Amino acid sequence: MKLIKKLFAVMLSLMFVFALTAPLNQIRAAGPAVPEDTFFTPMRVGHASQVYFHFKNTGKKASKLYTKIIQKDYPVGNEKNWFVQFCYSNICYLEDGESPNTVRSQETEEMHVTLWPYDGAKVGEKIKIVLEVYPLADKNLKTIITFYGICVEPKEIKLTIGSKAATINAKASTLDVAPYVVAGRTLVPLRFIGDAMGAKIDWEPKTQKITFSLAQKQVNFWIGKKEVQNAIGPVYNKTISIDAAPVISSGRTFVPVRAVSELLGGEVLYDAKTRVITIHFPPLPKE
Repeated sequence: MKLIKKLFAVMLSLMFVFALTAPLNQIRAAGPAVPEDTFFTPMRVGHASQVYFHFKNTGKKASKLYTKIIQKDYPVGNEKNWFVQFCYSNICYLEDGESPNTVRSQETEEMHVTLWPYDGAKVGEKIKIVLEVYPLADKNLKTIITFYGICVEPKEIKLTIGSKAATINAKASTLDVAPYVVAGRTLVPLRFIGDAMGAKIDWEPKTQKITFSLAQKQVNFWIGKKEVQNAIGPVYNKTISIDAAPVISSGRTFVPVRAVSELLGGEVLYDAKTRVITIHFPPLPKE
């Protein structure tokens, strides 16, 4: 029975390999084998998500790549409702396998990992998937890739610049203060956007640090600073630049809507004619 279920999962994944959601991360090779080795993905129950990256053969010899899933931390008692695979082009593996192409030294090969919470998965459930990848010609060039994911309640958040009126999943909501634009960037009240996306919010008065936390993801902003500390899990921690700093205005703290939304895993759309900002969290599945 287990073998039949595995075969069915493989057939199903191959059928839909080109119809899954759009890449959540598109990583370009530069420097190390994989420039980013840790990923965080909020997911919709019943929909597959994919993370794409490019592995660079940093060895001196042309080689096929070998990949193996070395860790699967599923929700205890609900493992059957989760599916994970990795694919080179349209060739997919459930546990381990080789790339179909031989990759020359300093050239790259695309791989994507599919994370799929079936309909029986529950909002709030988290997973951790760890893969190792290396060129068969030199096993010492091993790279560890870690994926964290959480099932979230899908949200469509609509805001209008200059208006306190908003909607969350078509339900009316009222902000304390209206979003506004500074130097072409939209700032929104931090509490509203954090709560709407289900993130925990912390404020440190001494350093003026704002922290948004969602499962294994933590995003730190500072008032007046155009930088963000992006942390995933216990190891990954990277500081990145942003084009608008959080500010305090009229006793309220505002944060750049695009930076917060996208770093937490959302998709931001803007209609210049109506001045309406729409956030899909997570991004809508692509057909």
